[in-house]
Formats: sequence, C-alpha cells, structure tokens
Amino acid sequence: MSTTPIGSPVPDTRPKGVAWTALILAVVGIVLSLVGFVPIAWVGVISAVVGGVVLFAALIVAIVGLVAKRNGGTAISITALVLSVLGGLVGSVAIVVALVFTGLYVQAGAGSGSSTGAGATPQASASPSDEATETPSAAASEAATDAEIAAGQAAFLAEVRPQVNDLMREIDPSITPDVVSSAFPDEALLTMGQALLVTGEAGIDPLVSQAQASLGDTVTADQLRSIFETVYQAAKANLK
Repeated sequence: MSTTPIGSPVPDTRPKGVAWTALILAVVGIVLSLVGFVPIAWVGVISAVVGGVVLFAALIVAIVGLVAKRNGGTAISITALVLSVLGGLVGSVAIVVALVFTGLYVQAGAGSGSSTGAGATPQASASPSDEATETPSAAASEAATDAEIAAGQAAFLAEVRPQVNDLMREIDPSITPDVVSSAFPDEALLTMGQALLVTGEAGIDPLVSQAQASLGDTVTADQLRSIFETVYQAAKANLK
C-alpha cells in the first residue's frame, strides 16, 4: 500500500547524471575562464580558451538534460544552463583581457630585444608634423579593422546559427529555435568559434569524446562532431 500522501508531488526517480555533469562542467568552465584575468602571459589565454570549450560542452549537456524525457534533475540542468551562459559572457571578456595582456608582454619583449641587441640602429624621432600626419591614418586603420571584425562576427553568426538549429533538431525534434538561441547565445557561439580557431581540428575529437562519455547514448558522437565542426568551419571562414 502506497504511503505517499494524496496530493503530494511524485518524487522524480529518473537518473540525474546528465544534469550533474552539466553543472560540474559549467562550474569548471567558469573557474577556467576567470583564470583568464590573471596577468600571466599565455596562461590566461590558454585557460580562457579551454574554459570556453568546457562551457560550450556544459551548454550541450544541460540542454540535453532538459529536453530528454528519461533524464531527471530539471532544476540542476536549468542552473547549469544559466551558469554556462553567464560563464560564456565572462569568458568572452577574459579572452580579450588575456590577449591584450599577452600582446603587451610580447611587444615589450620585442622592444627590449631590439633596443639592447647588438648592432641596433637608433631610430630618428618623428617630427611633430609627421605625428600629426600619421595619427589620423592610424585611427582610420584601427576603425577599419574594427569594422572588419564586426562584419566577420556578423557573417559567422548568420552562417552558423541556422546550421546549429538544424543539428539540434536532429538530436531532438521538439527543440525549437528559441530554445537553441537561449542555450547558445551569440556570445557563446563566438567564444566557441574563437576557441576552436586556437585549438584547430585537433581540439574537436577530445571534446566529442568528453561529451559522449557524459551523455552516453543520448547523443551520438557523429551528432556532436557535426556541431563542433560546423562552428569550426564557420569560424575559419569568417573570424580572425
């Protein structure tokens, strides 16, 4: 005879392994992304990039945990999804900060080597008239570069967004574009694309293996690889 009081909610006895995996990946990804703010050349860049890859995997695991009927832990999956999105925003800033610091470090090292090296030739200082002439040109060049980057990001999103929507619907036909958009915001896709540009194709298979081990039979390795390869190919074509 059942001892559950009438009107009480039925306990969710479905396995929660997928939900907990998504939450752990999200937390690890955020921690790795935060290391990107540490002012140590290259360490921050590598950590932020790896953190972005882990957060992207957390997004996939979390959305599968939400839409797959056999998985429990809905609240845990939602928490992981929110943390993954927030972590993607943090990771985007961390990558920029880490790249800026590393660039300054490399530039300072190059400047030091050129000024102290044997046979270095002193450079004549630019006259005020030269500086006045070069400043507008430098500003225009920087503006053009920013415009090219923005155009490349827009082209990347326009190419990759519908493809990711189609791939996610192949995994689960009930997934709508709105769900995919909330799970994979523009910032997360851009971060993933930039991360894969750094790791290259060599970073796809390890990521597929990690996600496949977490998801089991819920998603096939070919489906996961299609998502990562789609993002990587769009990034190569449009991002710098």
